Amino acid sequence: SMIKGSERGRLMGALMQKNRRLKAMEESRKLGVSALVNLTEREFLIAGIALYWGEGSKKGGRFEFCNSDPLMIVFLIKWLTVCLGVKTEDIKCYVQINEIHSYREEKVRNYWSRISGIPLSRFNKTSFKKVKNLKIYENFEEHYGTLTVRLLKPTKMFYRIIGLIEGLSEAGRGLVSRDVS
Repeated sequence: SMIKGSERGRLMGALMQKNRRLKAMEESRKLGVSALVNLTEREFLIAGIALYWGEGSKKGGRFEFCNSDPLMIVFLIKWLTVCLGVKTEDIKCYVQINEIHSYREEKVRNYWSRISGIPLSRFNKTSFKKVKNLKIYENFEEHYGTLTVRLLKPTKMFYRIIGLIEGLSEAGRGLVSRDVS
């Protein structure tokens, strides 16, 4: 059947709106990438401190960072190795996922090992969460839970990071220096 003129106009308008939005998003992405393309090591250090401050564990002397975003995991591990001199063999991980995904455990662990660059031999036991009446989403097979990144000897590094967070917090209270020397 033919679409009525008014409905056709509405559909065309919606499509144009969508295309404008996609174009604006892509332009913003390009601007963002070019604005931050050459991070200095100091800038990378500060970005990682802010990330850990927001997302990492701040208690118990344990370095622990948990997230479901693979790009954030890659960023954090690179930050640990580049800025803080952590050796990748001192990094261990474990997966947390709902128990209804237990039949996919191997696939999920392999996914996170590939993403993180940490071999499965340094993955601890998977933590299965029990959640009742869970909605099954269409992207069920693409769900990979979260990865927790830990360090083998965390205490010294933990104190160092907490100290850096304190430093960033102090610096943020003062006026932001515009001096770009």
